[in-house]
Amino acid sequence: GVLAYKPTDTVSIDVEGSFSHTRASFAYTALEPSLNPIRRAQLSQQTFRPQQVYSEFANSVETKDYAASATINWDVSDDVQVRSISAYQAYRNQMNFDPDTSGFFGQTNITTINSDTYTQELNLITSSFNDRLKSTFGMFYFNDKVFQHLDLFFGFNGPPTAPVFVSNNRLSTESLAFFTDQTLTVTDSLRLIAGTRYNS
Repeated sequence: GVLAYKPTDTVSIDVEGSFSHTRASFAYTALEPSLNPIRRAQLSQQTFRPQQVYSEFANSVETKDYAASATINWDVSDDVQVRSISAYQAYRNQMNFDPDTSGFFGQTNITTINSDTYTQELNLITSSFNDRLKSTFGMFYFNDKVFQHLDLFFGFNGPPTAPVFVSNNRLSTESLAFFTDQTLTVTDSLRLIAGTRYNS
């Protein structure tokens, strides 16, 4: 959805938001029996036909996406404009799947991935020399955090009751950039464009 608001003649605010929720099912397909006779006996409830698979539970993946942004424009004068762009996005994913492709309680993986991303951009836009020079000076901030959790179950001696392996991974990224863009109109058919950017 989009919400546009203009409190004054020189200030405008645009707010946008979105949400998506998807569910799907998938499964690995066994191509041929295991070469290990013990493993082959344990996974006896298998099929090797295309687009068919055995599984001890329903494989699934569920994803949720949230996004929101706000853009504020302020016309300070005829030649100066200030702009702020704020944005946030969240991603949530859970995947449950049976990689042993059998009806036996062999291996089960449950994976959860969560990420949160925030960005902030500030622009100072100016016009000078009778609109012949258009200048943009800006700052961009980026912050992203990702968390991944994995539960790995093995149940060759029966249904698994607790994961035999647990993994928690966290990733964090943060950056700050300053940039400028200059456009000089030399003639009606010739423009010179130059810019630079610094990231940290």
